[in-house]
Formats: sequence, C-alpha cells, structure tokens
Amino acid sequence: MSAAEEFDEFDDGIIEPASDHVDVDKPAPIVPSAGVAGRALTFVVAAMCFLACISFAITVTAQRAASSWSSEVAQEATIQILPADDRDMDADIERAQALAATIQGVESVRVLPAGDVQSMLSPWLGENFDIDVLPVPRLVALRINPTNPPDFSAFQATLAEELPTANIDNHSFWSDRLSRGAQTIVIGAALLFILVNAVMIATVVFATRGAMSGNKEVIEVLHFVGAPHGFIANEFQRHFLVLGLKAGVIGGAASLVTLFVVSGLLSGWVATQHADTARFLTGQFSVELTTIIGVTLIVALVAGLTAFTTRATVLRYLHAIQ
Repeated sequence: MSAAEEFDEFDDGIIEPASDHVDVDKPAPIVPSAGVAGRALTFVVAAMCFLACISFAITVTAQRAASSWSSEVAQEATIQILPADDRDMDADIERAQALAATIQGVESVRVLPAGDVQSMLSPWLGENFDIDVLPVPRLVALRINPTNPPDFSAFQATLAEELPTANIDNHSFWSDRLSRGAQTIVIGAALLFILVNAVMIATVVFATRGAMSGNKEVIEVLHFVGAPHGFIANEFQRHFLVLGLKAGVIGGAASLVTLFVVSGLLSGWVATQHADTARFLTGQFSVELTTIIGVTLIVALVAGLTAFTTRATVLRYLHAIQ
C-alpha cells in the first residue's frame, strides 16, 4: 500500500475518514476541527483567558485606586489640637488657623466642627457620647498644593513654639500603607496573570502532544516521504490557532460581561451608608476603554500563544524523529 493510500484510509477517531469522492483541491486535514478533546481544550483555554482578563482588570483597578489614594492623601493634612486644662481651646484653634494660612503651599484652611468629629467617632463610642467630656482633639483640615507642598518639619517647629498642644499630621503613614497595599495587589494580579498563561501553555503543549500521538503514523509517513516540517507544523498550528482564537473570544467576552455586571452592582451601591468608604478603598470601578483594549490584546495573545506553542511542540517532535 502506498503512503498516499495509507494516509487516506487511516482513521483512529482523530483523523477524519476519507470519503469515497476525494477532492484533491481540499484534502482532509491532519488535525480535525471538532471532537470531544477539541471541545474540552476550548473550554480550558477559554477559562484561562477569562482568568487572565479578570486579573488584568484587577491590576488596572488597583493601580487606579493607588493613584487616587496617593493624590487624595497628598492634598490633605490635619492639625490636631489636644485639650489642656490651662489652655483655651477656641483661642488655640483660631491661632492654628491663622498660622496655617501663612504657610506657603497651604491652599485653604477649614476648622472641623465638633459635630463632625463626634460623627467620626460615633461608630466606636456610640451616638450619644459627650465630646466635651472626653479629651478628644480638635481638628483643623488643610488643603495642600500637591505640586508645591509646604515644609512640614518647619511648620511643626512653628506650631510647637506657638501651640505646644498642637501637632500636624500629613498622613504619610497611611499613604505609605495604602500604596504598599495597592502594590501588593498589583503584584499578586500580575503573578496570577503569568500563572494563568503558564497553565494555558502547558495545557496546549499536552493537547498538541496528544494530537501528535494519535496521528503518529501519519506524521511519520509524511515526514519520511519528504513533506517539509513547515507543512506538517502548519497543519497543527492552523487548527490550534482557530481553537485559541475561538476560546479567547469566549473567555474575553465572558470577562467583559462579568466586569460590566460587577460595575453595575457597585454603581447601585451609591446610596448605601458606606459607599464613600468603599469607593475610596476600591476606586471608582468601571469598565473603561483601557480595560476593553487590554481584554482584546489578551484574546490576541491567547490565540498567538496557542499557535506558537503548538508549532514549537510539533517542530521539536519532528526534529526528534530524524
């Protein structure tokens, strides 16, 4: 039996059976476009693409939130005036307000009313506590020019001379903690993205080797009758490129739907009591153009990685049987 006849008649459940009327212009593909293994692989790659897109969206959101945190904290500072028996609190507040207004880099000064301070402490001390009985500091909020901030060390020294019970807090401690937390989230999302792609590549390699194992005789026949390695690799690459593109579109579309649903749910949370705190911590979550472009690029990356991994695996196998 010739090599051509063996190729046409070979059928192990992976190669499509040769028909009675063979169209020489459209030969049966080495790797079929359907089958249980193909559907299972499509699902796995789609799931990996979905996770990659979600991790990308988390990274973008975390970076946006970190930028918002840094910007907000850098524009605010607070003068805390502790109560003392031998000092007049109202006079100290007026003096601190006057001093702050003379400092270069301070754009505005606002004294927080005692009612606002009481509202901030009510979650821990209850609604009906008397703020005048407790040694609660009074606060003077400063709006800082982020491009030309004041010299806080010199400002603190001036306060210490004029108001011994006052000190300034530029929120650098919380700014560092929030920035480090955001960086941790970004790094974790990036590692998740890398891990997902590594698992996807390993899955494609395993599937390619399985397809080659099922077509081992045909591949060897084609190889020994002189078929170029590029021709054999192209057959596998074409099949897995289409599979990867289809799976990528499914996973990318599912991720966008999920992100839009989450964005809608968070938007409906505006009227709740802790909405402002949640928006500060998570940022204004929304599906922006950057996210859509990123998902599109990930879909293309999934298809490209699938095709490239398949081609490299097939060529390595062909070189091994020489």
